[in-house]
Amino acid sequence: MSPAAIALLRIPVGVVVERRKADSPWIDFVWRGIGVLPDEPEMKPWTVLREQDEATLYYAGNATVDLYRSETARYRENMASGTPSISRAAPRRSGGAGSALP
Repeated sequence: MSPAAIALLRIPVGVVVERRKADSPWIDFVWRGIGVLPDEPEMKPWTVLREQDEATLYYAGNATVDLYRSETARYRENMASGTPSISRAAPRRSGGAGSALP
């Protein structure tokens, strides 16, 4: 395996998502990732963190941020952008529509 394919650093995080009522005839809710928590919090996935107006924040579960030496320039660009961001692909659900979501 190429050294570029091996993570230089792995950072455990907790993923926070927001569920908001959708103004749509096709879906009930809109989900979006809104942040990460340092380390892996000691709480179960889908714990409600806050309910406010028409939005609910959930601790969705753990993830790992892998940092690669070959991506240093992109990390620097992200941090210098003024609005650094992080993205995560949601895993496929195996139990049918909505099975993994509250």
